Amino acid sequence: FAFSNNTKQTQLPTNTTMSDVESAILSALSGGPDAAIPDSFAFSNTSNLDHNSIVGTCKSLQADAYISLAERSTQFYVLGKEADGIVEHGSQEIRVLSALVAARVGEADGT
Repeated sequence: FAFSNNTKQTQLPTNTTMSDVESAILSALSGGPDAAIPDSFAFSNTSNLDHNSIVGTCKSLQADAYISLAERSTQFYVLGKEADGIVEHGSQEIRVLSALVAARVGEADGT
């Protein structure tokens, strides 16, 4: 989500209440009539807040007509353990091929 109204950014601990989240959002939007938080995900990271709490609080503030929201969607991929291994060591096929090539080179060297 992107949302706007008026604010300054605030750092809060991760064990915050909904009122802390609301205060952080409104504080971030209190900078003037054109103040905005263009990306709720980035805001959650910089302010050390849970993204789902920010989205829920923003929807509540929108319902009360305190802020306006514009929905944005971003997709990203996070590699799993198996994919990390493939990135680091290559695919299973490449591992087998490398082992065969190494064995063949070892045979040619007499080792």
